[in-house]
Order: sequence, then structure tokens, then C-alpha cells
Amino acid sequence: MAERVQVILKPEEKIRLQRQAEREGTSLSAWLRQVALERLAESAESRRFGSRAQLREFFERCAELEPGEEPDWELQRDVIHQSRTSGATRT
Repeated sequence: MAERVQVILKPEEKIRLQRQAEREGTSLSAWLRQVALERLAESAESRRFGSRAQLREFFERCAELEPGEEPDWELQRDVIHQSRTSGATRT
């Protein structure tokens, strides 16, 4: 079931958007819905990695932003354990 959504526009914005919708042969409502769905799809696509090379490039860029090695997992686990147990009573 469809739901109605209200969009607040300035009069000049409404005119410009409505004219564009008419040029594309559709209603303002349908045009706004289509543009929003396209934008949503583009946003989702931009967050996905299309290949291993893109994923590798992402991690390389992350490494450039935060140079250095990852902390030792054993040390991290001990810190987490200490944090969880500090101040806690053992009952």
C-alpha cells in the first residue's frame, strides 16, 4: 500500500521542478519519486565494492590516513577484559 508524503517547497522551486517533470512527460509527484529512487540507488552503489581491486584500494587509502600497524590482538583482548572487569565485583 502506498503512503502519501508531504514535501515543503518554495514556490519558485515547485515551478522549476514541475516544469522539469512536464518536460520529461510525468507528474511532479512521479518525477520526485523517480529522482529520489535514483539517488538512493546511486548512494547504495557508491558504498559497494565492485571488485577485489576496489576493496584493496579502499584499505590502502585507510592505511594512508592512519599509518602504522594494527595493535596486537592479544594486547587488545587484555585491555577489553580489564575494562569489563574493572570496578566490577566478582559475585
